[in-house]
Amino acid sequence: MTQAPTERERERENGFRITGVTPGTTELVLTAGDITRHIPVTVLEPLNLFPTIPPFTRNGVTVTNNENGTIVIDGTATAGSSWYGDIELEAGRYKAEGCFISWSLFIRFRNPAGTYILSGNGTFTLTEKTTITVHLLINQGQPENPPVTLTPKLTRIGDAAADETIDGPDII
Repeated sequence: MTQAPTERERERENGFRITGVTPGTTELVLTAGDITRHIPVTVLEPLNLFPTIPPFTRNGVTVTNNENGTIVIDGTATAGSSWYGDIELEAGRYKAEGCFISWSLFIRFRNPAGTYILSGNGTFTLTEKTTITVHLLINQGQPENPPVTLTPKLTRIGDAAADETIDGPDII
């Protein structure tokens, strides 16, 4: 099981966090009285919390993890094929992207009670630290035109209690 770092842990590691800035390089301009300093910074994409799907072959389908965030699904399923993995997430609002090809090939998220809280792309909120099950579902006859590539992303976009929005990338 993968445990995502909390926002406080990331702030302690990086020293501070600024959000809403376009990824790339920029600078902070700090001024105190008549003294001004320019500090170069690198703006990163938001941390992708999506768990790593290990490569597997099942029921005529081969799933490959390219370690760059993409998953390639090749072959056509002769029967339904699935992968399940757990990830522990802090309380907060989360956004899933790149998790949907069709209603016959998608990723969904399930809470500990067994209820699917999101299928495909969208957002969900956790009010407490929770272990979520991630489910890659490939129905029989899918994908229709192999190979297909998924680039699943799961990012924290806010705080459940304070409704704080942290949509932007992080700065280190």
